[in-house]
Amino acid sequence: MKMHFRRADKPASISDSDWQSWGWQLRASLKSLSDFEKHFELTSEERAAFQEGSEVFNIRTTPYYASLARPVSMDPIRKIMMPNALELAPAAQSMLDPLGERK
Repeated sequence: MKMHFRRADKPASISDSDWQSWGWQLRASLKSLSDFEKHFELTSEERAAFQEGSEVFNIRTTPYYASLARPVSMDPIRKIMMPNALELAPAAQSMLDPLGERK
């Protein structure tokens, strides 16, 4: 069975050699709220998670990966890229001793 994958849309202003270069992809990564706002229409929840999460997490994605996401907020790839306020809630795994073995 042959698989068919959707081709990522390359912006016209970017050369093919840059688009296919991992080094360029890393240098041109989307890293800030303003970078993501240039590519996506963010929901108020996403915007708030960016502002709160930027102190805790390093948020970054390549232009190629961002081009795979559809603009709708429920797109699975977009959900993976965007910070979520639920990630900021303290959980057992963030404790120094989550199992309570040290007294």
